[in-house]
Amino acid sequence: MTNVFFHIGMHKTATSWFQRQLFPNIDGASLISSKKMDEIAAALAAFEAQKFGNAAILLLSHEGLGGSISWEREPGETLERLSRNLAALMTLRPDAAVIIGYREHEGWLASAFAQRAK
Repeated sequence: MTNVFFHIGMHKTATSWFQRQLFPNIDGASLISSKKMDEIAAALAAFEAQKFGNAAILLLSHEGLGGSISWEREPGETLERLSRNLAALMTLRPDAAVIIGYREHEGWLASAFAQRAK
């Protein structure tokens, strides 16, 4: 059983809520929120070297790993980013579990539209 989890926060799927409300309340877990692969690699190395105190679980979570909504992006760019990040993460820690949140389409569209309309 793995003790490392990559949470790929797809945009508008409660990633921030997980980071603020759920993950900090998991006993024995340490949360790192970064989308930079060098920072993630350093956190993994520190965790494996037992430099995270008594943390038995490492959660790496960031909404940027799954892409974002942007007027400047071409169709398919977010999927490309997601695929590239998943491949890089699995290279860093092949035995890690991946948590990807999805949302029903109607609610996602309404939320994304409301964000972009601000």
